[in-house]
Amino acid sequence: MKKKCIRALLGLALTAIAFAASAQYQPHNSIYLGASVGNAHYTNGCSFGPPPCDDRDTSGRFFAGLQFNRWLAIETGWATFGKLAVGGTDIKASAADFVGVLTVPVEGRFAAFLKGGVYHGDMKSTSVDTRKDAGTFGWGLQYNAGERAALRAEWQRYVRMGGSELLETTHIDFLSVGLLIRLR
Repeated sequence: MKKKCIRALLGLALTAIAFAASAQYQPHNSIYLGASVGNAHYTNGCSFGPPPCDDRDTSGRFFAGLQFNRWLAIETGWATFGKLAVGGTDIKASAADFVGVLTVPVEGRFAAFLKGGVYHGDMKSTSVDTRKDAGTFGWGLQYNAGERAALRAEWQRYVRMGGSELLETTHIDFLSVGLLIRLR
């Protein structure tokens, strides 16, 4: 009798867990727009010139995406990384990117995501303007606030942002928080 009662309670608990998991909103088949703001860090940025140096600045990114199902999406975006100030010279950077996004539901309305793809970047100083195509990758956590909105916290790296004439080995790390709005 005791075993039957334990089995019944276990079955009831598993059913309740499955029902609760299915009741959570799972985004799928939607177009979305978003914006994020944060801080960009130019790695190795200060090793290229004399002091003073400031290798962090406020940055922003606008993005749009297509969510195919609860796991897969594609996303395109444009980011501006503020400026790197090295020895009296200001270097500004921006990039347009195209990435694939893999989302894994974590708990309730929370999901973790990984992203990877390519970018076309532009780095400018007073004397040099370089453009570069390379890779980008990142990860983050998303809170689905409802059917239409989500909040994101993420880190994304733009690999070897500078061209051969300007900061070639500098990566840009972008740490941000943002808002995502689903259009359908």
